[in-house]
Amino acid sequence: MAVAYHWKIASEARSYEMNVRYLLGLLKSKAIYEYFPGRIRRMTSFYGNIVAPGDLTFDIGSHLGNRAQVLAKLGCKVIAVEPHPYLATYLRNKFAEIGNVIVEEVGVSETRGEATLYSTPGNLTISSLNVEWPDLLHGARPHHIGFSERHMVRTITIEQLIEKYGVPRYCKIDIEGLDVAVLKSLSHPIAVVSFEHLPSLFEKTVEAIEILEMLAPYRFNFFAREAHVFRLANAVRGPELLDALTDAAGSRSSCDIFALAEASL
Repeated sequence: MAVAYHWKIASEARSYEMNVRYLLGLLKSKAIYEYFPGRIRRMTSFYGNIVAPGDLTFDIGSHLGNRAQVLAKLGCKVIAVEPHPYLATYLRNKFAEIGNVIVEEVGVSETRGEATLYSTPGNLTISSLNVEWPDLLHGARPHHIGFSERHMVRTITIEQLIEKYGVPRYCKIDIEGLDVAVLKSLSHPIAVVSFEHLPSLFEKTVEAIEILEMLAPYRFNFFAREAHVFRLANAVRGPELLDALTDAAGSRSSCDIFALAEASL
C-alpha cells in the first residue's frame, strides 16, 4: 500500500507540473496572438474584406482559435481543426456556446490514418507532425526549442474535410512545415487559401504556388508576421509574388501568403 500511495503522490505531482507547463505555454501563446494591442481589431478588419456572413471557412491548425473567433464573429461557419489534445480541449471550451464553430480534433495531411504529433508544453505554437520542424524553423527564427512530447493523433485529408462539410470560401493552413502536404491532396479550387511562408524554406512556397496554380487561376498577396495588411497594392501572379518574397526575405520574417482565385476577385 505504501508503494502504491507514494507512486500516486508522485504521479499527481508530475501531472500538476505538466498542467502548469501547459498553462504557461497557453499564456505565452495568448500574449503573442491575442493580447498584442490591436491585433484582433486588425484581423477583424482584414478578414471582413475576404469573407461574408454565412460563408464556410476552415481554420486548419487552429491553435488558440484566434482566427476562428474572428471569422465566427463575422458570421462565418468555422471548422477549427486542431490535433493537439490540450489545445483541442481548450477550443471546445472556448467555443462551447458559439454554434457556428465546430472543433475537429484531427491532423490534416496527405493521407488518412494515424500519425505522431510532436510538441512541447511550454511552446504550443510549434506542435507538428514533422519531428524535424524545430531544426527547420531555426533557419528562420533562431531559438532553443525542442520537442518533448509525442501524441498519436488521427489524420484526414483536406478532401475528406470538404466531403464532410463542403467547399469553404476561405481555408487557412498553418500546420508547422506541412502546409504543402495538405495542398497536395486538394482537388477542389477554394476561393481564398492562406498558408505560411518561411524564407529558409523558399522551395516549399514555390511548390505550394505550383499546386494551387494547377487547380485554378490564382493571384497572390502576403503580409509579414501577423500584420494583417497586404504588402502589395494588388494581388499578383505566382512569379511576381516569388520576386516580392525574395526582396522581403532579407528580413527573415515568416509571412502569410494568400491565394485568391481570379473568379472571386
